[in-house]
Amino acid sequence: LRGRNSVNSSIQAKIIAFDKHWNLLIRDGDESFNPPMNMKRRTTKSIHAVGPYQYSESQCEDREGQTKTLWQRHLPCSLIRGDDIVLISVSPQMSVKRFLR
Repeated sequence: LRGRNSVNSSIQAKIIAFDKHWNLLIRDGDESFNPPMNMKRRTTKSIHAVGPYQYSESQCEDREGQTKTLWQRHLPCSLIRGDDIVLISVSPQMSVKRFLR
């Protein structure tokens, strides 16, 4: 998914439905969100409690070995507008499970 200037989050989920504008209805989504630097400075604990699905904060390393903050949350069901979608990739594990049923 894209933010204002760049891609800043990704969601791994099962796609239930889509339309010609690439609006997606998903379920069991796991969102990973990388906040911008200026947001990290002014962030308070209240950002974690916004909405019904709370973020959990974790630390990870990037390619250069620097530690970055990564926020994650689980979305049981969600609608994503096609304007925000940058890339859709099909997981081979998910397609095999679907084929075997």
